[in-house]
Amino acid sequence: GRMGRLRIGVLSGGHRVAEKVMSLHELLDVSETELALAVGGVEEVPKIVSGLVASGAPITSVVLQKENIEDTFVRLCKNGN
Repeated sequence: GRMGRLRIGVLSGGHRVAEKVMSLHELLDVSETELALAVGGVEEVPKIVSGLVASGAPITSVVLQKENIEDTFVRLCKNGN
């Protein structure tokens, strides 16, 4: 199942980078400088990142957001209003 969202920042060419990974991973979002992939667990992250680096992707940042943390945050915000 989907455990988290992996956000990968790139200098440029986000769409080109996305094409390299979308056959292997579910693409959630993409722009010129960032893409987000669905990942099943933290153990997938090094493999994804090293694959992108090997393909020449100009990665600037990698952030793993766990879905449950995001959900909790949304709920807290709603209760606060």
